[in-house]
Parts: sequence; structure tokens; C-alpha cells
Amino acid sequence: MTMAGSFHLANWLWLTIIAHLLSDFVFQTVRMVDWKKDRKARGYILHFLILFFVTFILTALFLRKYGFSLKVIHPSRIINNLLYNLAYSSSIAVLHIIIDVSKELFINQSPKRDLIMFFIDQVLHLGIIYMTWNYVVSKYLTSIDISSWTYHEGLRNEKILLGIIVYLLVLFVAAVLLEKILRLLDIDRADEKDSNISRYIGIIERALIVTLVSFGYVSSIGIIFTAKSLARYRELSENRFVEYYLLGTLASLLIALIGGLFVNNVLLM
Repeated sequence: MTMAGSFHLANWLWLTIIAHLLSDFVFQTVRMVDWKKDRKARGYILHFLILFFVTFILTALFLRKYGFSLKVIHPSRIINNLLYNLAYSSSIAVLHIIIDVSKELFINQSPKRDLIMFFIDQVLHLGIIYMTWNYVVSKYLTSIDISSWTYHEGLRNEKILLGIIVYLLVLFVAAVLLEKILRLLDIDRADEKDSNISRYIGIIERALIVTLVSFGYVSSIGIIFTAKSLARYRELSENRFVEYYLLGTLASLLIALIGGLFVNNVLLM
């Protein structure tokens, strides 16, 4: 297989990971999470449907252009791609839910265990995605000439998809991770409404930082923190809030900086 072909096939993997991140961290609501914690079937069913359809849509975008390289199981290319997509998307969604159901058996009220299970859960999900993608590619990819898949097109698309993944990680995955870390350190906001506001502020803050760093405007980050500190000036007199503010802000900054530097030094090169 040519390097160009490898890039394009890898983009299918990146699309599937994007589907996972969207389904787990953007489209999955707090209510859905609570339903799953209470082991209510509707939480898992709704999560399954969201993951399935998001994966199906993104995979369809890939197969629409590159589905010709898969083995023919039906003479109609549209139906052929549809069958592959249904099998691929449903497999990932089913395995995802199996992991989620299994995870709930080990979850308890311990913040430390909750954080550990978060990492294990995500590693398992990503592992399932890779193994499913690799199985389909290795078993059903034919020897059809893919020389028309240009190197530059594949590389450009890969950078775009990786950029989307970076933003999803920095904005949404980091929000969940920071909440779990603060809970582990017993530095959490008691007011749920205030906590939600802080979450949204953090998402916007990281979006600005990762964008500024990506395009080399690192010095402009200070403006963000100045504005944030002025807005929270009165609360900074509370010792408990200062701990929450400093740790949350610095951790958020670190994550956004790493994401921005990756985009700047790898994806925009």
C-alpha cells in the first residue's frame, strides 16, 4: 500500500475517534450519565443510538469517496458501503456499551477510583475502535489500485481531523478530567449551578488559549487571565475559592498550552 493510501485509511480511524469523543463528551448529557449510574436501560440505549448514528454518518463520509477499495459483497456500491457501515458502526457501538455497562460494576463513590476508571474506560474504548478499524482494513481491503489517493490530500485531511481531535480533547475531555481531579483533591464547588458556569467558562477559556497558541500569539494569553481575575475578584478573598481557582485555571492552561503547541508545531508545519 502506498503512503497516500495509508494516510487516507488512517483518516477513517480519526473520524471514528472523533465520533467517540463527540458521543461521549459532547452529546452525552448529565442526565444520560445519571441514568447510566442508576443502571437505567434508557441511558445506555440513548448513548448507543447517539454513538451509532454519529459513527455511521462520519464513516459514510469516508466510504462515499473511498468505499470502492473494500471487497464487494453486493453489486451496488451504495448498498455495499451501507452494509459495511452498518456492521462497522454497530460493532463499535455495541462494544462501547458493553464496556460502559461493565465499568459501572466497578464504580463507587471514591474519587480516586472514579479517576482511574475514567482512564481505563477511555483506553478500552480507543482500543476497541482501533481493533475494529484494523480488522476491517486488513480483512476487507482489496488490492484495487489506490494510486489515485494523493499524498498531499491525505496528509491535509489528516491534519484537519487531528486538529478537530485536539480541540475536542482540550475543550470537552479536559472539562470532565479537571472535574474529576478537583474532586479527588477535595477542591470542588458545592453549588452545582456555579460549577456548570465554571465548566463553560473553562471550555471557552481553553478554546481561546489553544487557538492563540496555535497561531503563535502566546503573549495574548495574559489578557484572558486578567479578564477572568477581574470577573472573579470578590471571590478571590475566599481561601477555598482561591484553591479551586488556581488549580483549575493552571491545569486548564497547561492542557490548552499542550494542545496549542501540538497544533502549532505539528499540524500547522
